[in-house]
Amino acid sequence: MINIIKSFRRREIGELLLSAFIIAFLFTIKSFLYTDLLDFLILLAIFFIILAPAFILHEISHKIVAVKLGYIAFYSIYPSALIWSILLTTLFPGSIIFAATGAVNIVSLDGFYRKKDIEKISAAGPIANIILAIIFYILYKIVTFSGNSFNLSSIILRYSSSLNIQLALFNLLPFYPLDGSKIASSNLVSYVILFAVTLLISFIVY
Repeated sequence: MINIIKSFRRREIGELLLSAFIIAFLFTIKSFLYTDLLDFLILLAIFFIILAPAFILHEISHKIVAVKLGYIAFYSIYPSALIWSILLTTLFPGSIIFAATGAVNIVSLDGFYRKKDIEKISAAGPIANIILAIIFYILYKIVTFSGNSFNLSSIILRYSSSLNIQLALFNLLPFYPLDGSKIASSNLVSYVILFAVTLLISFIVY
């Protein structure tokens, strides 16, 4: 665990937070729920609270598993992807959001990338989101047990649960460069099971 903590660079942490902020900014723009600057800033803060744990834990999970398996792993922003995300999100009509800001880069010290390792590293992100979705859903049920289903905390918890399971499902789609394509190419049986379980959970928490 100490080695994992030491593997985080100050710049890497900054880029993770910046990516989360930009994604929250894009969600805020597409929400169409603000009428003035104050509304916009409040919504931006709410979306950051919701999105930051989902996005950051997803990426960090990839890194933690990779480092434990002996790889060098670090998150970095891809400037071109970041620019395209902002342009496409702002230009496309409706609520379409493009949120490809960066990724965890995996480097093998011996030059070999074992299929089983890639499967574990790729699955770590979606699994983290599945766990978060379940946790937020349970907390949402606890908060709303007393009948307070429309206060700010219950709305944030409900949306957090929904967003995490959506993020897991999206990343498990079998299209490159999404996590699902890497898991499927490494172990098709594991991929089918993980996707089926995620889909089942989505019907419960969504």
